[in-house]
Amino acid sequence: MQATAAFSAVLGALNWFTDNFVRLADWYASVKRVDELADALEAVDAATLAGATETIDITRGEDETLRLQDLSIAHRDGRAVVDSATIDIQPGEKVLIGGASGTGKSTLIRAIAGLWPWGSGRIVLPKSAAVTFVPQKPYIPRAGLREVVSYPAAAGAHADEAIVAALERCGIGYLKTKLDDEEARWDETLSGGERQAIAFARLLLQKPAIVIMDEATSALDEARQTSLMALFQDELAGATLISVGHRPGLELYHDRAITLHREPAGARMTARPLRNSIGAFFRKRFGLKRG
Repeated sequence: MQATAAFSAVLGALNWFTDNFVRLADWYASVKRVDELADALEAVDAATLAGATETIDITRGEDETLRLQDLSIAHRDGRAVVDSATIDIQPGEKVLIGGASGTGKSTLIRAIAGLWPWGSGRIVLPKSAAVTFVPQKPYIPRAGLREVVSYPAAAGAHADEAIVAALERCGIGYLKTKLDDEEARWDETLSGGERQAIAFARLLLQKPAIVIMDEATSALDEARQTSLMALFQDELAGATLISVGHRPGLELYHDRAITLHREPAGARMTARPLRNSIGAFFRKRFGLKRG
């Protein structure tokens, strides 16, 4: 009896790890996220103490042109990423940013969107235009699908008819029957392609004047990418588009390409027109003006 009791006690102690494995995994994930946040905050503090306090000046201009004036972008530690970029982007223009990996493409558009303050120079935003940033992995709040599609607007900001029309236009109309589903975890159930399609549906609802996209079609197949990028020639034709992407066919939906070339002092920027773009074709064919 003593041997049996001892064996049962040891077996129960070992089974504790099996019974609590999921809880231990949750604890580990939480601790890891907190530790990464602490490291990021320490890096910011270290950069500040090292003197990397110069920041990019973002202002509103007198017209609707977006301007980069002698813009230099740096890492938090002061290391140069982009050097002395100067360019004007006209209202309604579609600009594609390219370059080798690590030249600072994503950092550049984050700076334009106001998400990266480190550096010097000026970013002059249009006088009244609102800026919408679309990341590679769009944020999906823990809420019903109606709120997910309406984000960042509050629930009820858009009529159900408009939400359904946006979902159908973006090729995910099959989700319209789930608008009232408050229990689904959309941040876990939606695929990468569906997330990006929802980001385009949000653009249809919000109709922003300036759209900044960072690899926003990377999870889409070519047919879906073609359908969604066509929004910028149809429903969102008047919007200014600044995007980073490497997928084939993206040049067709842009008027100009900006390329970043790696240099020791920071990437150098060059620009060239895209004469074979769809927008350029229609402007030449019908005499249309940009925007």
